Amino acid sequence: YCARVSDAIAAAATRAWERRVEAVFRFGSGHQEGIAFNRRFRMKGGREATHPGKGNADIVAPAGPIDPEVGVIGAFEAASGRFLGCLVNYTCHCTVGVGGKGFSADYPYYLRRAVSAVMGQPEATVVFVNGACGDVTQVNNLAAPGAWEGGEAWGRLLGHSLAGEAIKVLSQPTTVMDVPVRSAQRVLTLRPREIPVAVVQDAEARLAARAPGAAWDSAAIFAREIVLLRDMNRQEPAVAAEVQAVRIGPTCIVANPAEYFCRFGLDIKAQSTAPYTYVVELANGCVGYVPGYEQVIKGEGYEPRTARSSKLSPEAGETIAAAAIELVSSLVS
Repeated sequence: YCARVSDAIAAAATRAWERRVEAVFRFGSGHQEGIAFNRRFRMKGGREATHPGKGNADIVAPAGPIDPEVGVIGAFEAASGRFLGCLVNYTCHCTVGVGGKGFSADYPYYLRRAVSAVMGQPEATVVFVNGACGDVTQVNNLAAPGAWEGGEAWGRLLGHSLAGEAIKVLSQPTTVMDVPVRSAQRVLTLRPREIPVAVVQDAEARLAARAPGAAWDSAAIFAREIVLLRDMNRQEPAVAAEVQAVRIGPTCIVANPAEYFCRFGLDIKAQSTAPYTYVVELANGCVGYVPGYEQVIKGEGYEPRTARSSKLSPEAGETIAAAAIELVSSLVS
């Protein structure tokens, strides 16, 4: 698979060079609320929970924000005005579940189809990149019990909603021809989360006590994760994480390899010196969920719970954000 992807990247770059034309660009952003929701909640008693369930009387309020910005970069052939393609950035897990139990393009499929059709170029390239959505999904836990925001109909709703915002930007009259392109990156060395010896011993004891053939409940699964992560940390005592910034005209795309919590993405945008800043997660690798410092310390809910999917030290989120902001500053004078 890796060899196939490597060859495909090289082939795509070669084809792009061979088909290059003089182009003009449109930059901008839309705004779409009501289709993405933070999935973590503050509960009565002071704890936090992930997807506590619709109608749960213990819900106090969402424990984190959403990012409703729809970022767009569009390209058009200078001579004819023909739509060449665009990049769209939005912050929401691709967990609508279009396609049943198999692999799926999820709601970005409908986004791509709608944008290409309206712009009159079915073969145009529409690229979707996801924002810092580590704690953001399409499920509204505050909605009435029984509703399920999933399946093909909901995927179409999300995709078309985002397409509408993208088309607004692509349809504006102002175009930019002089588009500087620059990039910078930094590979951070992040610490893995420390696992107390007593926690490992408890996990090993729990696994040893399991009856042969017993079902894997949540407690057993996370006990196994503790042991496997302990072994992983021995082999990888430091975790490499590439943070990247790409400037295209007035826009900076800032990428990291985390399932990054939304608050960090908003912090990067707030401190960026670029007119438009779009954060992209799970780029150039995967280092697992990166929640906030206090959330890691408390360890409540799915994402912060120590496992191979959530393995970094509590300060990792702030470290990644600081590096991203510095990279943007180096590209935007």
